[in-house]
Amino acid sequence: MDISNLIFGLSKYNFIKYFSYFLSYIYIYLFPIVILFWVFIYRTKKVYTLLIILFSAVSTFLVSELIKNITKIQRPAIEGLMVSERGFSFPSEHSSITMVIGIVIYSIDKKLGIIFIALSILVGLSRVILGVHYIIDVLAGWGVGILIGLIFIKIFKNI
Repeated sequence: MDISNLIFGLSKYNFIKYFSYFLSYIYIYLFPIVILFWVFIYRTKKVYTLLIILFSAVSTFLVSELIKNITKIQRPAIEGLMVSERGFSFPSEHSSITMVIGIVIYSIDKKLGIIFIALSILVGLSRVILGVHYIIDVLAGWGVGILIGLIFIKIFKNI
């Protein structure tokens, strides 16, 4: 049994399946609100913080889309899933975007960054649990997010 099937097997537990759904389809839309709240309430360099997060997230999305359209790897073919996704599988955009934001926030606020990186790991695993990605898609997504995050941290450090 491969690791993707092992992780997907966790979906037989309702709590894990529904928590995975929450992470992939609800949290993913709530966390920008949390980030905006953090920036506007706690950050002194609001424009700088918003720009590095925005540019790194958009760049990560574009790079992930480019890779998807070059590799054209299909999503897992699993019947009877709780959710249905369209488009190509590799890399996971949920994983790459949440990871880049976690990395960038870590460079600004270590404690909050650790929380966002941990949540990114959970989001990536949730994609495999829900059966819409293979583990390699998630690992590649995290890699893309980390790489682009480090590039933008370096760029913005010089500004």
